[in-house]
Amino acid sequence: MQWFTGALPQRVTAMAGRYALQGLGETPDVFEAIFEYPGFLATWSEREIAASGGGGLEFHGTKGMLKLSRAGFEIVPDKLVSPEDQIPRFTFARPSPDDAPLRTPALKEEGFEQVRDQFVPHVRNFVDCVKSRAMPASDLLSSHRTAIPCHLANIAVKVGRVLRWDDEKAEYRSPWDRELKAALPSA
Repeated sequence: MQWFTGALPQRVTAMAGRYALQGLGETPDVFEAIFEYPGFLATWSEREIAASGGGGLEFHGTKGMLKLSRAGFEIVPDKLVSPEDQIPRFTFARPSPDDAPLRTPALKEEGFEQVRDQFVPHVRNFVDCVKSRAMPASDLLSSHRTAIPCHLANIAVKVGRVLRWDDEKAEYRSPWDRELKAALPSA
C-alpha cells in the first residue's frame, strides 16, 4: 500500500453555532465548512437540531451525486442538459428536459447484504499487517491527513476567519515532531 498522497485544502472557512444543545460544553449543533482544494470545492454540513435526510455522505460531482451510508450507496445521475437549458427563463416556456439522457448510469445498493461485512476485511487487514509488519490499508499518515481539514475547520470557527494552509510549510512542534518521525519515517 502506498502512502496517502491526496491533496489538502488550500483555504478553509467555517461557521458554527450552538442553538439547541444545553448544558456545559462548546460543541456546536450547527456547523458549515467550505474547503478549497486544488481544482474543486468541498462543503461539509452538520446539524444536531433538525431531522436530516437519513444521514450518510453526499458527494456531488460533474455527472451526478453519490450518497453513502451504513445502509449502502446510491448514484443519482444528472440529466445531460445543455448549459443554455439549465438557465431559468421567465419570459417563455422552456423545453422540458424530462427525457434528456443521463450523464452516468443510476445505481442503488442497499440492505443488510450490502453492509454486512464492511468491517471484517478492514479488521483482517489490520491483524495481518500486525503479523507481517506490512503497511495497512488505513495507515497512520492517511488518517493524519484526513484529520487535518477537520482541525482546520474547527480552528476557522474559533478564529472567525478564512484560514490559508500550506502543507509544505507546516512544522511539527516538540515533542510531536519526534513522535511523528518515529511513526512515519518519511515525515
